[in-house]
Amino acid sequence: MRIGIEDLRAFVLVADIKNFHRAAEELAITQPALSRRLKKMEDVLQVRLLDRTSRIVELTTIGEEFLPTATRMVREFERSMGDIQDIIEKRAGVVTMASVLTIAQNVLPLVVAQFNEQFPLVSVRVMDDVGPKVADLVASGDAEFGIALAAEDRPNFEYKPLIDDPYLLACREDHPLARKRRVTWADLQKHTYIRMGADAGNQRKLESVLGDSGVLPIGTHEVAHISTLLSFVGAGLGISAVPKLATVQRPDLKLVFRPIVDPVVSRTIGLIKPVGRTLSPSALALSNIAADMLQQFAAADI
Repeated sequence: MRIGIEDLRAFVLVADIKNFHRAAEELAITQPALSRRLKKMEDVLQVRLLDRTSRIVELTTIGEEFLPTATRMVREFERSMGDIQDIIEKRAGVVTMASVLTIAQNVLPLVVAQFNEQFPLVSVRVMDDVGPKVADLVASGDAEFGIALAAEDRPNFEYKPLIDDPYLLACREDHPLARKRRVTWADLQKHTYIRMGADAGNQRKLESVLGDSGVLPIGTHEVAHISTLLSFVGAGLGISAVPKLATVQRPDLKLVFRPIVDPVVSRTIGLIKPVGRTLSPSALALSNIAADMLQQFAAADI
């Protein structure tokens, strides 16, 4: 036998009001059921906690010493249940997500702002990194869910695709290609090109689609992050291909973006979580807002 929280609650209540009949009524159980709960506690502890006569109920010496502990345990349990209810109803708590850098920088500020309006007492922790590390963070449980590229999909993940994010030309507004309404990959080969590093998910995506065609520019300069790449383009060091969702970065650079065709290349952005893992209510709400916001960004004109 084990002592449960209802047993402790019965003991504390009887010790408080010193009346079995009233205690049973308040607990909505019969007096025999109340007596069984108290006897079970005494049997487990192998001590007598209460002395009961026909008229009064008194704590034994051991019962008096045990009462503060039992009271604290009941209160802590009830407070914990209240905390859990707050989390369930999204009134409190912390939700952690992971995201690829492009989305974290460009979309998540608006996502978290909208989430905070609806659930102001819930804190959001964002772990932003490159695609493979986003997947690792979700797999380890450090993040409840992630926003990642389809290329980072794993067999033990549930992947929910959300949008196709096409690659666009990024160039300065005074660049010759800026005068075109759209460009081809062959057009890009005629100009100094800035590429992402081999470990970047965007570069791997372009190489997987265009690597055998010979139309992907080799690149004169190489950087690790899109924010750096756009700074290079803004400084007149060359042009590049970037996802549409990266175009909201650094408006001060006065860049222009043009669709790239022949062929059109897109990356798929989606939500990942481990198979069989249920998201907390806060994480589910946050992921829904992120999904809606991503679809709005994808539908917007550049």
